[in-house]
Amino acid sequence: MKVINNGRFRAAIPVFLLTLTVTGGLLFKPAGLRADTAAGNEIEREIQQIRERGEPVTLAELVPEEIPESENGAAVYRQAFQLFQELKIKNPERWKYIPYEGGLEWPQVPAPEKAAVRNLLLAHPDFLRFYQLLEKAAGMRCQFLRRSDYRGIDTELPHLASLRSCARMLAARADLKADAGDIEGALRDCLTGFRMAGTLKEEPVIISGLVRIAIDNNMLNCLEEVIQRGEATPETGRDLILKIREEREARLFYRGLLGERVLFGLPIFRRLEEKAGQQAALDQLANALGATEPIKAALGADTDLAGLISENLATYLQAMNQLITFYDLPYRERQAKTDALRKELLELPDRKVALVKLAMPALLGLPLNETRLDARLGNAMIALGCRRYREKQGAWPESLKELSPEKAPGFLPELPLDPFTGREYVYRKRGKGFIVYSLGENLKDEGGRRGEGAKRWDYDIVWQE
Repeated sequence: MKVINNGRFRAAIPVFLLTLTVTGGLLFKPAGLRADTAAGNEIEREIQQIRERGEPVTLAELVPEEIPESENGAAVYRQAFQLFQELKIKNPERWKYIPYEGGLEWPQVPAPEKAAVRNLLLAHPDFLRFYQLLEKAAGMRCQFLRRSDYRGIDTELPHLASLRSCARMLAARADLKADAGDIEGALRDCLTGFRMAGTLKEEPVIISGLVRIAIDNNMLNCLEEVIQRGEATPETGRDLILKIREEREARLFYRGLLGERVLFGLPIFRRLEEKAGQQAALDQLANALGATEPIKAALGADTDLAGLISENLATYLQAMNQLITFYDLPYRERQAKTDALRKELLELPDRKVALVKLAMPALLGLPLNETRLDARLGNAMIALGCRRYREKQGAWPESLKELSPEKAPGFLPELPLDPFTGREYVYRKRGKGFIVYSLGENLKDEGGRRGEGAKRWDYDIVWQE
């Protein structure tokens, strides 16, 4: 993703966001496209299909009504973001020791520095105020961007980097609370972190979905550590299960894909048209977009640029419409169709896909990233359900059937299924604890072997206690 030099995210991530935009409230084809061509007719057909599916085709349809400022959690978050920066400036020597946020692993931090960090995060009035603001904001409806803030590829998203940092600070305090024996407080911080991720649910921008995944993964890592040290109260355990379930059902990238198609394309098409005949400018633009040599050749000065844009837009719309249609299919079916779409795009002549090839590889992989998170969230729901079961029954369940609402109401709202297989997660008791895992994208049962680092997703997706 592209980061501006002040650390803020911008909507122009390093995929070529070739999508439609709005003008006069309607989907608009860039000036110069020839509607009488076959490509122009195909564009019209694809736009008609979008309308028939009831998907947004204007900014007004895509972006929800504005929340009154007095009810908008974004205003409270901005107070927290400002206080966060002030605290960071005032405590530069301590900051590098803060778990998750600093540069050192907590076990490596000297004992005196650990004590100082604990005092800051758990007792200092300014830090307490910072955390109070996060808790308040996370419980409110939230809208960081007004409709007027969406400015195509130049849309700035300064709140995303701040949200990630604040989530790390919540995880840091949760760890320190757990160390001090305050398991309930630690788990409530984890819950606030999941709620913070959910504040991005209405943003129709893919990078917002990526940040939401990052925050959820951060809080899952923290939850897995904290829960080993003590028990949640029934109320907190229930609240965590329900919030994690909500994150599982969020369809994180669906709105982002719809937004791609509505918000970001026209500036790129116009920019290309403006560069027609200016070889140096075209080369500079191609380099900025990460174009390969064949794509640069397609943007040559002697190119019929209007025709090339028209053909690429038709191809892009076809591909995007298919990708969105695949979104809710079961994993195996979706991946098979996505792989076939990828192959089809690669086999098309460069003229038809020169620009599309800059966008689609990254977009095609988005649902898989979401499924990986879904698998981890399902693990966490089951683990919390197991703990509620043990608290009542005095032992871990013998099988996941013991947690099903039909057999034992009150432990889980439903029994999560592995999003990769569509079947139950693998669960078994092990020693004094248990292991539960998803088979992951390779669909092989490796006995609960957990991948690490670059191999993280090559094996089972595991929760173990």
